[in-house]
Amino acid sequence: MNRQEIQARISHKGNPINLNDFQWNEDNKVFTTKLSDLILNFSNKNDITFNTGSDCTFYTGSVCTFITRDHCTFSTQSICVFSTGSDCMFETEDDCKFLTEERCSFKTGDSCNLDIASDCAVTVGDNCIVKTTYSCTIKAKSNCLLDTEDDCVFYALQDCVFKTGSRCKFNTLHSCIFNAGNDCVFDVGRKCKILAGSNCTIVRKGKFEILPEEEYEYITSD
Repeated sequence: MNRQEIQARISHKGNPINLNDFQWNEDNKVFTTKLSDLILNFSNKNDITFNTGSDCTFYTGSVCTFITRDHCTFSTQSICVFSTGSDCMFETEDDCKFLTEERCSFKTGDSCNLDIASDCAVTVGDNCIVKTTYSCTIKAKSNCLLDTEDDCVFYALQDCVFKTGSRCKFNTLHSCIFNAGNDCVFDVGRKCKILAGSNCTIVRKGKFEILPEEEYEYITSD
C-alpha cells in the first residue's frame, strides 16, 4: 500500500488524515503518527506496525503490532502484539501478547499472554498466561496460568494454575492448583490442590467449610 492508500483507511476526527501528519514505511509496513483520535480501518490487512497517540480505534487482521497511549480500542485477528497505556479495550483471536497499564478490558481467544496492571477485566480462552496486579476479574477456560496480587475474582474451567494475593474469590471446575494468600473463598470442583493462608473458606456442594487458621494444603475429594 502507498501513502494515499493508507490515508484512505484512516480518519482523524471524521476527516481523512492529512498526508503531512503521518509516516509510512512501505517496505517494513510501519505506520507512525503523533496524532490521537484516529479510526484505522485495516480489516483483513496483516503484518502492520502502528505507532499512535491515544483515543484510537483499530480494525485489523493478523500479525500486527500496536504501540499506543491510553483509551484505545482494538478489534483484531490472531498473533498480534500490543503495548499500550490505560483504559483500552481489546477484542482479539488467538496467540496475542499484551503489555498494558490499568483499567483495560480483554476478550481473547486461546494461547494469549497478558502482562497487565490493575483493575482490568479479562476473558480468555484456553492455554493463556495472565499476569496482573490487583482488583482484576478474570474469566478463563482450561490450562491457563493466572498470576495476580490482591482482591481479584476468577472464573475458570479445569486444569488451571493460580498464584494470587489475599481476598481473592475463585469459581472453577476440576484439577486446578491454587497458591493464595489470606481471606480467600474457593468454590471449586474435585481434585483441586489449595495452598493458602488464613481465614479462607471453601464451598463444596453448597456446604461451607472453614479451613484452618494456619497455612494449609488441602486437596478436594471426588
